[in-house]
Amino acid sequence: MSVLPTVRQVISDVRQDLNRVTLDGYLTAKYLHSKLLDKAKLFMKREADDRKLQLAQDIWVTINDFEMEDSSLVGCADIAVPHCTRIMISKKALPEIYTTRYGFLMNVQSMDYSRPYIQTTPREYAKIKQRRFQNPNLRYFWIYNNKLVIPESMVESVTVRAIFCDKAEGLKVEGCNQAACIRTLDQTFTVPEHMLDDVKNATVLAIAGIRDKIPQDTYPGLNELVKTSPVKK
Repeated sequence: MSVLPTVRQVISDVRQDLNRVTLDGYLTAKYLHSKLLDKAKLFMKREADDRKLQLAQDIWVTINDFEMEDSSLVGCADIAVPHCTRIMISKKALPEIYTTRYGFLMNVQSMDYSRPYIQTTPREYAKIKQRRFQNPNLRYFWIYNNKLVIPESMVESVTVRAIFCDKAEGLKVEGCNQAACIRTLDQTFTVPEHMLDDVKNATVLAIAGIRDKIPQDTYPGLNELVKTSPVKK
């Protein structure tokens, strides 16, 4: 399996492609990264094969000992859930996580990996609680205001595994304080290999398209709103 490129390398590739279409002016790494992420989110959401994403080990971040605490939220995130008397919410907010048609690209498990938690939403959980027959061994979670929520639980810590849009931000939550860990440009660009070229090409086309829509200033020094010669022929 080939090594995935860093954010810096992907930005460099996009710059080179943009130079081939004679894009004038310098575009910052922050701007290019933002545009790359816009396209990456779109392609991730369209991804039909979740197994490919699960196998792309380089783009996942594991957060061990993700601490939870009692929540003051009423009715499990303001949704009326029958018999929901207690929920736990994460002490820290989670950075932005990619999503697909199935929800957030993340897994939540107990600290010893013996109990998986099933991703849901407050509304879906309310429906589950209204079922006549329920499996008492199943546990659920959802994301509320960027925080992890686990209903009907007293769990103090869990293990979170996710594909964060910015891998460096995920590593910060894990507790990496070394400069090498928290520099976004030097982290793996969190897109699987089979999707990488499509994301880069779509980004180049999008930025080049923006440039083509900008009217050229034929007469510099005059009113920037005037794009035709004031001198009649």
